[in-house]
Amino acid sequence: MTVRAKKTPAPKRERAVTPKPESLLAEEIRRPSSDVAEYIAWARRLVGAARHHRATLLATPMTPEADLTASELADFERSVIRLADIQDEQERRQEATANLTPTQQKNYAAARAAQKTAVEAIRHAYRDDKAVRSWCSQLLLGVGVADLHDDVRKLSAFWSERAATLSRFTAGKAALDQMVTLAEHLPELSSPDAEADKRHTLLRNAAWTLVDRTADRICTAGRFALRGDRDERKRFRRIEEKRSKRSKKG
Repeated sequence: MTVRAKKTPAPKRERAVTPKPESLLAEEIRRPSSDVAEYIAWARRLVGAARHHRATLLATPMTPEADLTASELADFERSVIRLADIQDEQERRQEATANLTPTQQKNYAAARAAQKTAVEAIRHAYRDDKAVRSWCSQLLLGVGVADLHDDVRKLSAFWSERAATLSRFTAGKAALDQMVTLAEHLPELSSPDAEADKRHTLLRNAAWTLVDRTADRICTAGRFALRGDRDERKRFRRIEEKRSKRSKKG
């Protein structure tokens, strides 16, 4: 009687898992650099372009990075859908706190003006640090009370960590202190949903960051692979980044 050897099952290939927004570290999260609704519309068009040129994108060398994978493209589609869902909730939350009284509107405007003064001091002190200057530009793109409170937290932490370097910028520190005081009189700080709103803003920014990481890779691959086809190459252009009116004036 012949005994057949049992076949050893092939090891299962583990699928690379795209990190969830909640898993990102605070320092990894970026604030959207364009209008989020417009960005989502652009990302959906990019999903369509990636589907159409799927085989080409997967065959495009991305040296020194890893090549794009089928699972990465599929995760990108899901990430865009999740970003859209999170942004819908973000807009609902912003509408709920948008009706400021005349006094609160003045406090908000004054807080933003004070923020600009504080940021200008940081920009000057770190004028040779590209990363800090980019961070400052991102900070000035904030819109709404929820973003203002997030800016207060980030600016206060930055100033505290670099107090020695910034010690001579007394006008900037006074402006930051004024910003903190004004923000305390805006509704979220006394709202029972204030912390939830802040967490959701951070979640939205994290979801955007994840989408944008892969979008950048897809655009890079598409522009290279389709360099001989002008019309199709246009589908892989990056969305134009917005610039803050405050940063333009500065």
